[in-house]
Amino acid sequence: MSRIVIDLPDEDLKVLDAIKEIQGKPRAEIIRAAISGYLQNNSADDDAEAFGIWSMGNGDGLEFQRAMRGEWPQ
Repeated sequence: MSRIVIDLPDEDLKVLDAIKEIQGKPRAEIIRAAISGYLQNNSADDDAEAFGIWSMGNGDGLEFQRAMRGEWPQ
């Protein structure tokens, strides 16, 4: 496990300390759990999620681009 140094606003640190007292866990453990949860909720599970519009299987990119631009008023 690697160590890092982070800066937290004083108000966040006060809240973190309150949680620490209630749960009886070290700050580091609470922060690790929070980061783990954040990463689970905010990372793409596969290429389909990472590539947005292309996850719909739009085929050839140039043809798709031409079709989309064809909808623009001239």
